[in-house]
Amino acid sequence: MPAGVVLLEVLLALTLFVAGAAVAGSAARTAIQALERTRARGKACDLAASVMAELSAGMLEAVQTPPSQFQDEDGTVMEPGWTYEILAEESPDVPGLKRLTVVVRNEQAPGSPTHRLTQWFFDPAAAAAREASS
Repeated sequence: MPAGVVLLEVLLALTLFVAGAAVAGSAARTAIQALERTRARGKACDLAASVMAELSAGMLEAVQTPPSQFQDEDGTVMEPGWTYEILAEESPDVPGLKRLTVVVRNEQAPGSPTHRLTQWFFDPAAAAAREASS
């Protein structure tokens, strides 16, 4: 076999190897990005459920709030970059019934998922106040 043919075979094999490695690297990068998005989505879901549990337990007031950081009792930021917002909507038909939506975002990671969790709450104090004003 002429020497030029062997060199051509080596170059072709090297080209195929590099192309295969590039495809494998791209697939790995895509998989890692999907994993990071899934982790962020799971964290947002957990944080929204935590805020909803605090609302159910009466630890947070069931009123509309601007975006706020997650803090513990002494004001220490627990989840840097993550914020929650509470959207409250009164039911026009049932006194004291509110539709609360918790919106959780990661402000430090643009493009990260936003999670919304909605639940209906009955607030007896609001119902009594609304009845008294009628």
